Amino acid sequence: MSRRIELSPEKAALLDKKMEQITETIRYAFKKDGRSATVISRKAGMYGSVLNNMINGNYMSLKALILIAEEMGLEIVIQEKDES
Repeated sequence: MSRRIELSPEKAALLDKKMEQITETIRYAFKKDGRSATVISRKAGMYGSVLNNMINGNYMSLKALILIAEEMGLEIVIQEKDES
């Protein structure tokens, strides 16, 4: 059984902001790609609804995000913040 962590309002807002940024990037790439969300999801090895769900603001696992990004020719980058 997994436990849910209660987030402070600040952390919840940060999480919402970051999730929206990722979702917007995926939406942009999806429009640019030209294939349907069903085709992309299935080519990535998942149910046809996975990308549609993410585009509509629903949760997507990190594993699904990686597979979708690979199928769409996207790169996921995590780097240190520039604190200047």
